[in-house]
Amino acid sequence: MNAQEIKTSLYQKGFTLGMLAEATDTTASSFSAVIHRKSHSQRIANIISKALDCAVEDVFPDIPEYSLSHIKPPRNSLKRAEKIAALQQRLAS
Repeated sequence: MNAQEIKTSLYQKGFTLGMLAEATDTTASSFSAVIHRKSHSQRIANIISKALDCAVEDVFPDIPEYSLSHIKPPRNSLKRAEKIAALQQRLAS
């Protein structure tokens, strides 16, 4: 997806870059830089992908570093699952 497609898809889901930034204690400009490919951030790419309910590879197919195959499995998957559930609750409200 290009930057405009990402922003349009976020808007259609009811999100803005400012909302994603506030929910994740990040800046909207950081999200914008990743969307416009001026900066790389696995964390921000994953947040955007989750907000869009898409795989990161589908949102950023031109950046192979974002592929899930490059991510090491977590050492404590239960703790990770708990953190994801907490993040989902935070993003839902």
